[in-house]
Amino acid sequence: MAKGKELYEARCTLCHGPQGDGKGKAAISLKLELPDFTKKTYWENPNIEQKIAATIKDGVKGKMRPSPDLSPEDVQSIVLYITQAFRPK
Repeated sequence: MAKGKELYEARCTLCHGPQGDGKGKAAISLKLELPDFTKKTYWENPNIEQKIAATIKDGVKGKMRPSPDLSPEDVQSIVLYITQAFRPK
């Protein structure tokens, strides 16, 4: 969890925001609509954790650069952090 938080803060916060709501400074300035990890509806996809991992690794054309430099363990650490920190209980 600690490693995931560290990686999220270093690599994701600028766009996804410190609260995981998709309202980071870069997202606002670039007028990007990013997913809100704090919304219950975001988590309704039964494969959402795999989708998050794939998005981190592969990116999203025009919105998010891929991160091929991250190890599978790093990616899973970020997924775990996002899930634990932002998923509504």
